[in-house]
Formats: sequence, C-alpha cells, structure tokens
Amino acid sequence: ISVAVLDRPRHSELIYNIRRAGARVHLIDDGDVAAALAAATPGNDVDMLMGIGGSAEGVITAAAMRCLGGEFQGKLWARDEAEAERLEDEGFDLET
Repeated sequence: ISVAVLDRPRHSELIYNIRRAGARVHLIDDGDVAAALAAATPGNDVDMLMGIGGSAEGVITAAAMRCLGGEFQGKLWARDEAEAERLEDEGFDLET
C-alpha cells in the first residue's frame, strides 16, 4: 500500500506509523487534492492520502471523490483552542 502525505512537521508521527505498518509513504510538498484524485484513479502508485489539510481542499476532494466513485473520510481539526471553541460554539463536534 502506498500512502501520500503532505511533508509537514505535523505529520511526523503519522508518517512513522504508516511506515511501521509496512506501507510506503509518498511525501508531497503540496497538491493534496491531486494526490487524492490519484488514489481514486487506476494506474497510479498512490492508494490513499492521509493527513491534516485545509478545509477548502477537503471539500473539493470529497466532491471529486464522490464523482469518481471513491471514498472520503474526514473530520475538522482545530488549529488552536480559540478555533476549537468557535467551532464548538457553532455546533461542530470535534470529538467524532
């Protein structure tokens, strides 16, 4: 299994765990939407995309994956306590 991951410090533990599980990691500098589409397109060497990315990119990717018959799983990830409080005040559940 090959997993694309944005090359960011926040993903260091994720990268370690993916490799520990025996999967290959493709580190990308940017282009998480393109990497997700590659995972849904036959003939590419990417099986999935994992990591924390932007909300706009997540929405675009989810819509594209649906059109391609792929699957998207995601959750909101607050950048800090203030953003977490704002999201919770707006009714978002950050725990599930």
